[in-house]
Amino acid sequence: MKENRKLPSMDRHTIGPPADIQILKYYEGIFDTVYVSLNPFAQILDSSNYTLENFWEEDLNETWKQHLLKNTNPVTWKNIVEISSLKNINEIDIALRTSILGLNLDKQNYELESLLESTLEKSQIISPIEGRIPHGNINFILKAIKSLNYEWICIGSEFGDYMELVWIDDLINDVKELTLQTNLYTYDRKILITCHWDSFQTYICSSREIVEKIVQNANLEGFYAKYQHRSLLEFEK
Repeated sequence: MKENRKLPSMDRHTIGPPADIQILKYYEGIFDTVYVSLNPFAQILDSSNYTLENFWEEDLNETWKQHLLKNTNPVTWKNIVEISSLKNINEIDIALRTSILGLNLDKQNYELESLLESTLEKSQIISPIEGRIPHGNINFILKAIKSLNYEWICIGSEFGDYMELVWIDDLINDVKELTLQTNLYTYDRKILITCHWDSFQTYICSSREIVEKIVQNANLEGFYAKYQHRSLLEFEK
């Protein structure tokens, strides 16, 4: 007789929300607060050494995170609005997601994509990478979690089918490199840092008190999720 094997439901404390479910609805009964942190851009410090075209091309004797932190300065989405013809963070999001074919055809906007691309080229600014916790502020987030009396954290895969418990300082100091994992969560399941594979935001999930402390200590740019909204195109600040 053939066994009826059924996989268990994934632990929502440890994974990001699906694209078709409202964030706070997905975490209902688990996390009451989600902060949508905008993944920072990065401006190249010395264009005589690096340009947008060759920044990632050479064989590095350091991690990608070390390379980025050593050779760039962070640029906020607010900064991009100030130096470009884009009107707000929604237009930045549309431009970024158009560039990776991450929007339905009716929402793509190649004019906004072109405006963003020309601004980044002129100022030698690197776009954030979609679908991962960004190198530019991961250390700040980890240090903020450490300040809440955590020394260890779990790193997990997108679908919750892999987990490893690591020393937070090893992640900060690149003894352990965070590569393709998209989820970080505390072993007591009180804090989750996650992202969606097709977006340029990181979700900080926990109680309101804890989220506010992380946002303040890590100096994150973004906004709090509202119950009636799901995508950045519809979020309210």
